[in-house]
Amino acid sequence: MNSANLDPNVGFLHEVRVTKEPLVYDLQEPFRWLVDYTIIKAIEKKIFIKKNFIRTDGYIIRIRPDGVRKLMAELDKTLSQMVPISHNNQQSSNVIFLKAQELTNYLTEKRKWLDLSKPDVKLERIDNIDIREKFKNMSYDDWFKNGGSRGSLWCMKKKANENGPYKIHPKNQIMSR
Repeated sequence: MNSANLDPNVGFLHEVRVTKEPLVYDLQEPFRWLVDYTIIKAIEKKIFIKKNFIRTDGYIIRIRPDGVRKLMAELDKTLSQMVPISHNNQQSSNVIFLKAQELTNYLTEKRKWLDLSKPDVKLERIDNIDIREKFKNMSYDDWFKNGGSRGSLWCMKKKANENGPYKIHPKNQIMSR
């Protein structure tokens, strides 16, 4: 942000606090999808193992430092990918810098409009047949042991049989062992 002549202490969406740099949080919003995409790809590629996570006393799943290292390596790959922007291709990480520069130009009235739309990126998804088979063949006892509810498994089995899209909530996430 400093290289784009922006003050990280002045934000638009997030509140100003002495210990925070709200502009950092503001600029992350248009690019949050890159992290979401990376997490989904990492899970589908099975880069995590159960030991990469810890369950707290409140049944919250937290990622351990070794899992963070794996995730950061995947994020680095995502940010290195080329994406189409302004009639040419740029690395995703460079797009973030370019958008920060555009914001500077907009605020200093060197630019009349600001485009923070997501680049038209072709996202590759791996719809894992093994996961579908796992749901089709899972017993309710196994599902309950993993913290799932009866209705959730019924829905997952139905989606697996219909080849429908999955929406696995964190509470019902079954990690590879």
